[in-house]
Parts: sequence; C-alpha cells; structure tokens
Amino acid sequence: KSWKMVKIHDKFSDPCRNAKIHKILPHVYFPECEYSLWVDGSVRVVFPFDMERLIQIYLKNSDIAVFKHSERKCIYDEFKICAERKLDDINKMKNQIESYQQQGYPKNNGLSECSVILRRHTQKIKEFNEAWWSEIEKNSRRDQLSFDFVRHKLGIEVSYFAGSLRAENFLFNRGDHL
Repeated sequence: KSWKMVKIHDKFSDPCRNAKIHKILPHVYFPECEYSLWVDGSVRVVFPFDMERLIQIYLKNSDIAVFKHSERKCIYDEFKICAERKLDDINKMKNQIESYQQQGYPKNNGLSECSVILRRHTQKIKEFNEAWWSEIEKNSRRDQLSFDFVRHKLGIEVSYFAGSLRAENFLFNRGDHL
C-alpha cells in the first residue's frame, strides 16, 4: 500500500537512455519533491541515519552532491577508457569531447562519479538537469562525460560524498547490479 507505481519512460530505442532519463531529470518525474536521491542498481545504501541528515550534511553548501571519481580526474581520460572499452559509439564520444575542447573546457578539471546523486530541486539544479540531459540526448549516453562539463559551464557548485564507491564507506557500497 505504501508504493506508488509510476510508468517509466520507454520512448527511446536505446534502453539505457530510457533508464537514464529518470536519473537525469528527477524534477520532471517527481515534480512535487524538494529533494531526490539517485542510486544506481549496483549501489547499496548503508548510511546509518535518515535522509534529512544526509541532506543536512551534503547539501549544506551546494544543491547537488556526488562522489569524486576514485581513479581519474579528467573527462578526457574518461573518454579514453570509454573508447577502449567500447562503452558507447566511439565517433559520438569523440565528437563530444572535441566539442568540449573547442569550447575551452580545461583538462584535469575533476571527474564526478554519477552512481549516486543527491539533489535539491532548485530552479538552478532543474536548469542543470535539463542542460545535462540535452548533452546526453545529442552526444554519448555516458553521463560522466558530460556532468562536469555542464557543471562547469553553468557554474554549479558540487559537494562530494566522503570516501569512494570503490572502497567500503559508511554511506554507500558498490556491489553487484541488483
């Protein structure tokens, strides 16, 4: 009785994009919510307190919180890994990265891991979400390639969760995809 069923987006031929739109645009799918917490299927929530405390801690100085990537600090390096592993269309990713270079996006400007995203649904974050989704629609579905570019372009401040998803921490643990 406590669950509310919501029909998922299924308009794209790419099932990854159908899933990703919910991740990127929570303000559209949950317009009545002031906050949202996205957790990928491979991540377990283990923090020992309630959501209000998580919000107090991690949205104190910004309206969005993610993990820093534990292995890389640059979207250009992330592109190389994605291309090597063939995680998306290589030409699409290459064109995207070249566009970011032409727009002056700096190297080693940070790399966020977008497996967990805590957001306050302010107007500025809604605009960020829409701009981020626009990048994913026209470019690669690899959201980590565009997150920091859009954040930088719009001047969005980000808070970072403590620790890493690649090592045990007191907030979230990475496991097998559920």
